[in-house]
Amino acid sequence: LNSEDLYARYNLGVALIRGVDVEHGTAFLDEPGRQPMVDEDGRALRDKANVALGFAALKAGKPQEARNYLQRVRLEGIEANAALLGFGWAADALADPKLALVPWIELAGRDPSDSAVLEAQLAVPYAYAELHADAQALKRYETAITNFQNEDANIDATIAAIREGKLIDGDAWQLGRASMIA
Repeated sequence: LNSEDLYARYNLGVALIRGVDVEHGTAFLDEPGRQPMVDEDGRALRDKANVALGFAALKAGKPQEARNYLQRVRLEGIEANAALLGFGWAADALADPKLALVPWIELAGRDPSDSAVLEAQLAVPYAYAELHADAQALKRYETAITNFQNEDANIDATIAAIREGKLIDGDAWQLGRASMIA
């Protein structure tokens, strides 16, 4: 299939899944999800298809299927954070918090400006609590609170920069990142 056909299959598959025909949607998404791709755009599409398949399987109560789809996603691609988050939730649904910790700890250490990273920072202590590792859970919850406060401050700094017209200069993002590093 050419890239236009793969994008069409992806879009149709997502529409079918959202429109309650999960079985046919899955069939449409599975082809681009398995397809070897020759360029970065194609690999990104494959990752998107597998993330969509994984979360659809999670929603359908099929965590093992979700894991199978999410394992296809590259760890360094644009969809990696979503895949790691979903992979952890699939392990949690299989009542295996120790297995959930593996992707969640990896994800929790990534850029906290991504909502999946922030969710993982809450999921890690949740998994520790499930394992009755209360001291580790408490420490991770405290770290998550600090990180959420930092991101809240970054958002406030960005809003202030927008109001002052600095965003047009491209400085607002840098302001937010600099306050996080400091």
